[in-house]
Amino acid sequence: MSVNTVTEINNTHIPFGQVENQLFSAGTFRKQFVNEIFKTEASCCNISFSDFDNIFKFTIVNITWDRFSNEILFKLDYLDIFSIQLKLNGYWELKEKEELFQLNDVDWNFEEQNNNPTSAYFLNTFQSMLCLSDKVKVDFPAIDYYFNISVPLPLNSISDILQNRQIAYRLMVIEKAMQVSLPFPKSLTGEEVGNIAYCFHAIFDREFDWLAKPQLVPWVSNEEYLSLLPATSEPTTITFESEFVVKSIFGIEIKLGFMMARIEKCVIDNYAEAKENLLKLDGSIVEIKQRSVDGLIKIIAIDVPELPPNPWSKKLQKLIDLDKVLDSKYFNKYLNSFANAFEGLTDEQSQAITERPTLEDKAFNF
Repeated sequence: MSVNTVTEINNTHIPFGQVENQLFSAGTFRKQFVNEIFKTEASCCNISFSDFDNIFKFTIVNITWDRFSNEILFKLDYLDIFSIQLKLNGYWELKEKEELFQLNDVDWNFEEQNNNPTSAYFLNTFQSMLCLSDKVKVDFPAIDYYFNISVPLPLNSISDILQNRQIAYRLMVIEKAMQVSLPFPKSLTGEEVGNIAYCFHAIFDREFDWLAKPQLVPWVSNEEYLSLLPATSEPTTITFESEFVVKSIFGIEIKLGFMMARIEKCVIDNYAEAKENLLKLDGSIVEIKQRSVDGLIKIIAIDVPELPPNPWSKKLQKLIDLDKVLDSKYFNKYLNSFANAFEGLTDEQSQAITERPTLEDKAFNF
């Protein structure tokens, strides 16, 4: 069952540069190696993840450093999709007449090359693996140097990245099925997120649940509308006539096609009053207070375009297949953080925190 989301999404201010990376097995390399990186065909940086069967091979575009600096800045490019400014912070020390660089810390700064959903999807998937993997290997094969690191972002920041990844995927599906080009803005309103979700479910799921607000529906007091009134005030199934649905995403009209809606358990809250007024058959307007018992309405696609067969490249499909693994890793981190909150507490203290309060009936009278 899929239900719409109206949360605002912001894909900026992910604090990669504000977290303290945890380094493992960081070796040293000679100063002369920095200049030798571009002298070989292996001028690349491979980043792999202990928890995911994926390696991102980056091209080293540029290196910024000087003989007296304790920082080495690498600009890395991934297939012209996104780039990383990877800053190695450390110090030079003289050992056996050679200057060796000792790594202390790493800073990450990301930049999308293209403002589109595919670029955003690659970037957010990479960032998801970066902060969810227990150990990340950053390898410079040209100088035979690597280090292992973890990037412990806060859970709320990881959640933002995963949400952005989901939004990017949904936009990719809409682009493929509807043959349109869509941007990926820095922030999305709740309405835009809802429209993206609606279009995605219409294309991908074909039949889905959507939130249904109570409505005042104008009926006319005549034989036609009287015949539509259910025999009793008990919940009943109501199927609406199909309509041509158009949604707007970032100002672009997405013409989905004809869709049908059905409320499985619909009630008329003012049934007795409505029936009395409809029986007058005087042509007056009768307001029907219509409501879905469970707050949901079933949306059914009739002629909405579908995804073509095998819509994604092998590289992209491999990232899409990571959904369950990423969700599992995030959930485990969430559980671990929750467990750590009780560390050092007595059984009585833990019980006091987790015990549900007892509220009087009048507590919600507001």
